[in-house]
Amino acid sequence: MARIERLIKASLIILFLLLILSQWVVIQTDLNTYLNPVYEYIGVQKLSPTIS
Repeated sequence: MARIERLIKASLIILFLLLILSQWVVIQTDLNTYLNPVYEYIGVQKLSPTIS
C-alpha cells in the first residue's frame, strides 16, 4: 500500500511541476495566440476600422 501511495505522490508532484512549467511557457511566449485563436475574432489584438 505504501508503494502505491508513493507512486501517487510522485505522479502528483510531476504533474504539478508540468502544470507550472506549461503556464510559464504560455505566459512568457506568444503561444497563447496560437493555442487560443479566438482573439482574432473578438478583435482584441486587431484594431477594427472605425465607421465615420
